[in-house]
Amino acid sequence: MQLVHKNLLVFLFVGIFLLTSISTTIYKVNTTIQVPIVCVNAGFCSSSTVCNLSIFAPNGDTVISGVQATQSTDLAFFNVTLNSTQNSNLGEHQVGGFCKDGSVTQLIDFKYDVTTFGTLISNSGVLYAVLLLILFFMDLLIFYIIFRLSPENFRDEEGEFVGISIVKYVRMVLIGISYGLVLLTFNLMNAAATTLSQISQFSGIIGGLFSLMLNGSWIWTIVMVIWFVITIWKDGNLIKAIASKFDEGLNHNG
Repeated sequence: MQLVHKNLLVFLFVGIFLLTSISTTIYKVNTTIQVPIVCVNAGFCSSSTVCNLSIFAPNGDTVISGVQATQSTDLAFFNVTLNSTQNSNLGEHQVGGFCKDGSVTQLIDFKYDVTTFGTLISNSGVLYAVLLLILFFMDLLIFYIIFRLSPENFRDEEGEFVGISIVKYVRMVLIGISYGLVLLTFNLMNAAATTLSQISQFSGIIGGLFSLMLNGSWIWTIVMVIWFVITIWKDGNLIKAIASKFDEGLNHNG
C-alpha cells in the first residue's frame, strides 16, 4: 500500500513538472486580441511588406482566411485583430500564411492557445494540480474516516443493545458529503481537461462522468434521507423496547 501511495505521488509531481515546463502564447477567451507576426528581415520589414494569414480553430473551422495584417509604426512586426466572437473557441489555434518583403518571403506557421482565464499553461496547470491534490487528499481522508467509524450502536458483551452511537450518524453524514466531494473533484478535473489543451482529449470522458454523477445526485439525496429516517425509526424502537423492559423491571420489583 505504501508503494502505491509513493507511485501516486511521483505521478502527480511529474505531471506538475510537465505542465510547468510548457510555455506558449495564450489569450483569454471571448476577448478582443491581437495576434503578432515578427518581421522577416531580422525583426525589420520595409513599409512595402505585405503579410497575409489565416487562423484555424481547434475543431478545424476557419476563424479568418487570407486577411492582410496591419504593420506597426516601428515596422518591427505585423498584427491581426480578432474580436470576441472570433476568439470564442477554447484550445490550440493554428496560424498560417506568408509575409513578402521585396524578394524575401517568409512562411507563417505557429500556434497559440485560448483558455478560460487567459493565463499561461504553466500557471493554470500548477493551479489545477494543487487544487486536485487537495481534493484527492480530502477524498482519501473522508473515505478513511468512514471506513474507521463503526456503523453499529453500543452493545454489551452479550450483544444486547445498551445505547445509541452518535458516531454512527456522523458516519452517515460523511457518506452523504463524500458524494458531493467526489462530484466536485470530477468537476475540477473536467475544467482542467477543458482549459488545458494538452489533456483536452480526456474532457469528454471526465465530463460524461461528471454529468452522470450530477444527474444522479438527487437519487443519492433521496436514498440518504430514506436511510436516515429508517435508522432513526429503528433506534426509536430500540429505545422504546429498552424503556419498556426497564418499566417492567420496576413493576416487578414493586
